[in-house]
Amino acid sequence: MYPDDIADLISEFYQDHKDKAEALLELLPEKDSEDISELMRYPEDTAGGLMTTDFIAIAENLSIRMAIKRIKALNPPNSEISFFIYIINEKQELIAMTTLINLLTHSLNEKVRDIRKENLIQVPPEMDQEEVARIISKYDLYAVPVTDEAGKLLGIVTADDVIDVYEEEATEDIYKLAGTAEIDEEKLLHGKLRIAVISRLPWLLLTIIGGFLSARLISYYTARTNYSIALPL
Repeated sequence: MYPDDIADLISEFYQDHKDKAEALLELLPEKDSEDISELMRYPEDTAGGLMTTDFIAIAENLSIRMAIKRIKALNPPNSEISFFIYIINEKQELIAMTTLINLLTHSLNEKVRDIRKENLIQVPPEMDQEEVARIISKYDLYAVPVTDEAGKLLGIVTADDVIDVYEEEATEDIYKLAGTAEIDEEKLLHGKLRIAVISRLPWLLLTIIGGFLSARLISYYTARTNYSIALPL
């Protein structure tokens, strides 16, 4: 499970069981615990809340030979995350990126900084998730890096995360159509019957009125048709 998914689960648990959530964090390896605690700082509907700290970053002054050794030592997951390599300086600031294919097709003695791709699209951790989704969709990106004001690389938001955002927005639109957008989902599903009825009442009334008008129109045209058939030729 990726760090951002773990952070989401613990955040949900944290709301009602703060002590137990903190105890869970203490059970994790120190680096993982720090990463997850950092992710939990950001609202879930922002780039910081969406991002994962599971990415590959290498120093610009490394040779390609050393960069490949470092990547092997990291044992990255077999996913699109491993395809993109982010290049940082000694201050951990993001300066460029490259790809795994690019590393493998150049001389092992070349420096990473010599094969880098600059002019990266970056987003701040406070950016709204819908805007992040729009950027990834507009520029057809697999992932977008998240950086702070100093340019330090904090994490990345992947295209998979954006799909989740679109699903959430679609669900909200459906709730709005049904007249339940302002009702808490838990109350709607497991609360009192009166809450569910009141929340859907405008939509139900509109449906009833539409059905009534349709019935009147059908009745009217049926009568007209029968009258026409009954007329003598």
